[in-house]
Amino acid sequence: MRRALALTEDQMRLVERAARGLAVEARDGFLKTVADHLNGDPSDAAVNAAVNIALDRLVLFVWRRRTEQRGPRSPLICRKEAKP
Repeated sequence: MRRALALTEDQMRLVERAARGLAVEARDGFLKTVADHLNGDPSDAAVNAAVNIALDRLVLFVWRRRTEQRGPRSPLICRKEAKP
């Protein structure tokens, strides 16, 4: 069972602003990760840290997924070929 959170207006704006920049299908996982790292009445620093953790995990997940789909020659990790 999920616990209730009491966010201030500024904290809620921070979470909303971070989520707004994500693809719609990524927002649910992002918000769940943020909530998993917060308890009751969190401080501004705790909310900021939770948002950063959630964004870091999302970026890592997307990078791994793209690498698996494209293989080792993914543009994210591709090295420049030496000219003969």
